Amino acid sequence: MGYLRNVNLEIQIKLCLEFLRQGDIIAFPSETGWQLACDALDETAVDRLTKNIGDSSVAILIASNRDLLQYVAAPDPRVFDYLDEVTEPVFIEFENGIGLASNVLTDDGSVSIRIVHDEFCKHLIKRFGRPLAVADLIGTDDPSSPNPFNIDPKLQEFSDFIVDNTENLSTFRSAKWIKWKDQSIQ
Repeated sequence: MGYLRNVNLEIQIKLCLEFLRQGDIIAFPSETGWQLACDALDETAVDRLTKNIGDSSVAILIASNRDLLQYVAAPDPRVFDYLDEVTEPVFIEFENGIGLASNVLTDDGSVSIRIVHDEFCKHLIKRFGRPLAVADLIGTDDPSSPNPFNIDPKLQEFSDFIVDNTENLSTFRSAKWIKWKDQSIQ
């Protein structure tokens, strides 16, 4: 497992890209907490991610609203209006996920997707050119913790590379989880 402290973010993004392209798992802090992530189009990598997280669900991170068109079959146009208005992080479960590894989809073919807002994640996904399969698994997102960005040492073994990007985050924010079905929030 690689972990570099106080290294330029551009170097860390390049290293993340190398690990992701090899089918490896990376860990990084995002606006919602520590994430384990891999290439959402690589079934082998997603298998490895799901094996490590047990019962936790896998979701997809994308960089922009427009990316929904690539990974959701015929998304309801009203979801774009909703996304333009929402200010907090939100995972949306969509019916009919497409273009992703089959093992990120639920049995009924749905997929949970979040459009990232923090710049590191957005930059990483855009440079990678593919969505990330993620699990909120490691660290504490408790703002009262003396170090809310502390990575649980026993869970470090699940990742091949850990990003040191905590200086750009002051607190983690809880993500809202909704289901978009039949042209509305369920």
